[in-house]
Amino acid sequence: MPKLQRNEQGEKSAVLLGIIRKYQEISGMSNKRFAERLGVSTSTLYSKLQKPNRLTWDDMFEMFKILKVPPDEVAECFPGKARDVTVK
Repeated sequence: MPKLQRNEQGEKSAVLLGIIRKYQEISGMSNKRFAERLGVSTSTLYSKLQKPNRLTWDDMFEMFKILKVPPDEVAECFPGKARDVTVK
C-alpha cells in the first residue's frame, strides 16, 4: 500500500504541534498545568491539540507566550506569512 502524503495543512499542523510539545517538554509543564495557564480544562486542551489546525490565533499566541517560544520558531508555523512575528 502506498504511503499517504501529508497535505500542506497537515504539515503546518504537525510543525505547530511539534513546537508546542517541544517547549512544553523544555519547560517541564504538565498538560494539567498548561491547561490551567491557558484557562481551559485538560480535556479542552487535549481537544485543541488533537486538531491544531483549528486553533484560533489567540489560542496559538497564548500558548507561545506561556511556553516562551522564540519568535523564529513562531514564524515557522506561518511560512511565507510573517517574518516579524513577535510574542509579547
